[in-house]
Amino acid sequence: MHDTPTLDLEALKASVDSPRDRLSILRRDNFTCAYCGFRDESTDLLLVDHAVPIGRGGVHLAFNLRTSCWLCKKRKGNRTEEEFKASNGNVGTNSY
Repeated sequence: MHDTPTLDLEALKASVDSPRDRLSILRRDNFTCAYCGFRDESTDLLLVDHAVPIGRGGVHLAFNLRTSCWLCKKRKGNRTEEEFKASNGNVGTNSY
């Protein structure tokens, strides 16, 4: 009989930054959109996005969170980061 591997969520939470702190995610990502490279230290146009959406099995932990400009977040929708990048290629930096 084989033991089914389990996910130790508490250990995982302890190993990553707190996802509740939006500013810590923005700082970690150097205030730069993960998808187009737009940078905004004022943070007015930046959001935090799930690389794998919650509805697609993603989790609300720092390793699954990315800084995103609002336009990329809107375009990405419910797709994963890989799906979005594959469908958009190099989108270039959005201009605001």
